[in-house]
Amino acid sequence: MPQFSIKNPVLLIIAAVFGLLLLWPVLHNLSSENDFDLFVMTAQRWKLHEPVYENAIIHGRYFYYSPLFLTLLQPFLWLHEVQTDAASMFGGYRWSFISAKAAWSVFNLYIVWYFIKELQQRFRFESQSAQNWFWGLAVFFGYRWIFLNLWHSQLTLFLLWALYHSALPKRENMYAQWWSLMVGMNVKIVPGFWLLKMGIDKKWEDIAWVLAGFILLLFIPVFFFPFDYVIQETLEWLQRINPLKSQHVMTLGEGGFIDIGSLIVKYFTSAKLENEPTVAIANWGVQGVFWASQVMRLLILGGILFLWYAIRKSRAYEPNFLIFALFSMGIPLIFPHQRDYSLALLLPAIVYFIYVYVAELYWMNAVLSALIFVSLVLMGNVMFFEMFSYDLRVWIIGVRLQGLGALLFFMCFGGFVWDYCRDSVRD
Repeated sequence: MPQFSIKNPVLLIIAAVFGLLLLWPVLHNLSSENDFDLFVMTAQRWKLHEPVYENAIIHGRYFYYSPLFLTLLQPFLWLHEVQTDAASMFGGYRWSFISAKAAWSVFNLYIVWYFIKELQQRFRFESQSAQNWFWGLAVFFGYRWIFLNLWHSQLTLFLLWALYHSALPKRENMYAQWWSLMVGMNVKIVPGFWLLKMGIDKKWEDIAWVLAGFILLLFIPVFFFPFDYVIQETLEWLQRINPLKSQHVMTLGEGGFIDIGSLIVKYFTSAKLENEPTVAIANWGVQGVFWASQVMRLLILGGILFLWYAIRKSRAYEPNFLIFALFSMGIPLIFPHQRDYSLALLLPAIVYFIYVYVAELYWMNAVLSALIFVSLVLMGNVMFFEMFSYDLRVWIIGVRLQGLGALLFFMCFGGFVWDYCRDSVRD
């Protein structure tokens, strides 16, 4: 664990500043409407045995998470009718939302602490100065995505943890390794991307175990709710997350998605959204968007597999962590309906970059360094877009600046991995 002591006052200051910065979004999250309101409102419908996937729940937003997640939220609903004092900072907010958000915030803070401990164990430093630079830069470049997930009470940090816990296990026991991936996939399907890596490694028994566990977890709600209702809604959920459905091709609305499909829709169709600029280089239509998106996803996937092979043939530092970072960062680009807070999945890649730089394991050329910095600026890591005027923020979201930054970062990271691994090829 990091040595936060008077013997290292710089690291102590970094920890104190980081802690205060984390407190800000947590307090805001408790007293403001965000995505967790959507989750709890949907859980209330689930409690009443009403359809939860058929129609939008609030402000035109649909619910894409699993019946298991809704079942896990039920304990918070007993506070549903209890409201806070209208004169308090929570202004009549229901305790069901406050208690759920508080519990989720505590869990997310635990995840942040978990990753701090993991990074300290994996990354070794030759000097106190290098350690200070690493943690200082990690906070500076990584805080944005932690902030957004705490601010909006989102699930990305949990999904990152679920994927990491299974992808980089501390135990060889198969059953202890894969339970977090099963749960993560059951809440939101995106951690299932790691099954591709397992398939490449020919871990067929492990894949069978994960899929069996995933299916088993699907049926847990039937012990608490009517069987027919659970089955019907589960089938509806599986249809809702079907990547071939039209709403996953023409990805529009909800404040600006940043995945590759959304970038193609924005730049290669004339689709118009209220309050957003239209950036139409061409107008390919639904079929054109569908095929262009699939080709781009295959290219990104091909790049990941090519780099995975290069890492395996190299002497790269912490190669398993680097492979994990590579697969993790592909998720926000490949999967549809990804928003800016899902870029937290890029954090492993960012901290690996920083470590290699401060540990002097690899010296990036000036052009690559500049492009990486530009990509971080476009994604908002270096500055808070909230500093800008409302109109400018609408334009940033409208032209999908964060998505362009993520795509540029992916290419830069790929260039770095290729060059770094080429310089450290095994004899």
